Parts: sequence; structure tokens; C-alpha cells
Amino acid sequence: MPKPSQAKHPLQQIREVLDLSQPELAKRLGVSASTIKKIEARKRSITPDLNARLYAETGVMLADSPFPSPFSYTREDFENWKAEATLTQKQAEALAHILGKLPRLMLIAATRPGVGKGPQVTNALIQAYERIKSEFGLDPHIQGHLKDANSTETRLYTVRELRENPLLAQDVGFEDNPNLRDDQTLPLTRAVGWIPTKEVLSIFWRNRDALAAANAALRQGGDVPAEMEAKLEQVDQEIDAQVNRFAPR
Repeated sequence: MPKPSQAKHPLQQIREVLDLSQPELAKRLGVSASTIKKIEARKRSITPDLNARLYAETGVMLADSPFPSPFSYTREDFENWKAEATLTQKQAEALAHILGKLPRLMLIAATRPGVGKGPQVTNALIQAYERIKSEFGLDPHIQGHLKDANSTETRLYTVRELRENPLLAQDVGFEDNPNLRDDQTLPLTRAVGWIPTKEVLSIFWRNRDALAAANAALRQGGDVPAEMEAKLEQVDQEIDAQVNRFAPR
């Protein structure tokens, strides 16, 4: 006798109610499409982290298999959850104030006598923030909020500088045009106020030739020329300025 067809995985049912493809649901949950595919095929279980993300997105907390039958989830369930779970900006600011205590406690704990994990915890927190920003596609929305809050910087950029630095060009919304000369300057505005990863990378990119030359001189055991030392000092000052803008001492 043929085996009875297996009921749809609850995650698939939820996805179909929301009219989402596997990649679309994966993007909402901040995971890969292959993860969703394997879970729906019952080749992978739902982790506590993914369950928490699913609950925050849909209001559903799934138990590990075997799942209770029948599973029921409707569009109305989702709309009701969405109405209850949506945050206003005021509520988000209140939550940010509360959640801001967590990294503070972690950093303080990491610097207690005998622990000595301050740099490691700092790096882990920064990486976590960047991962969340990337997974949920928050970068343009962060930039939009900073611009709305007038947290911006406007200055003159040379066309050559923008052409040689794709990261900076993207940050300021530069659209190249063959009619523009390399030595032309353009007044452009960019948002500032996020963890200055982009700004620091941009500084390294802009000065990559000088940094490579300095590294080569150091590897050869020779003295770094005075001009090169001055350039490295300038790079340090630029990085310090970006960091201080975000977190003034």
C-alpha cells in the first residue's frame, strides 16, 4: 500500500499563509533559504534562536517535531499579532533605553579583575550589531533615520576620490558621469552616527597605497621615511575623529 502523504510542516503552512517564498521568509527571519527548505522537509529541527525570530515575526512558537496535529494558523491570526506587536517610535526608544543596559553590563563584567575580556566582548558586540543590521537589511533605514535626525555631514569630494572608493561613493549616493572630470569637486551629504565601520574602511581604502608601502618598509627592516610617518599619523587622526564623532571621550 502507498504510504499516506505526510502533512505539511507547520513552518510551510505559516509561510503559505503569509504568501511568501522560502527565500522571502528566510530574509524576514535573517537566515538562509536552505535553512527554511531543510526545516520544511523535516531534515533539520528549529533552533531556539530561529524559534524566537519566528515568534517575533508571526506570533507563533513552534515545538520541536513531532508537531501536534492539526496545526492551525490563519491570515487573521497574523494580522492580529501584527497589530499587537507593532512598535511606535516612542516605544522603540523606550526599549532601546532598557536594552542598552545589557551591553553596558557585559562590558563592565568583561573588565572586572581577573576577567580581562574587554576587547573581545567589545568586538563581539560590534560584530553582533553588524550581523543583525545585515541580516535584516537595516542599513538604508538606519541611514534614512540618521538623515531625518539631521545626523549628517556635508563636504566637498573630488570625483577622483569617489571613483577610486566605491564604498564612499555608495555612502554619499554618487552617480558617476563620463562628463565629470577627476579634479571636479562635488558637495555631497552622508549620514553619520552609526558604528563607524564604513568610515574606517573608507579611510583605509583611500590610503591603501601608503599603508601598503609602510608595511613593506617595516617588513624589510628599514626606516619608515618621514613623509610616510606623517601620512600614517594623518590616517590615525582621521580614524580617531570618526570614532570620537560616534562616541566622544
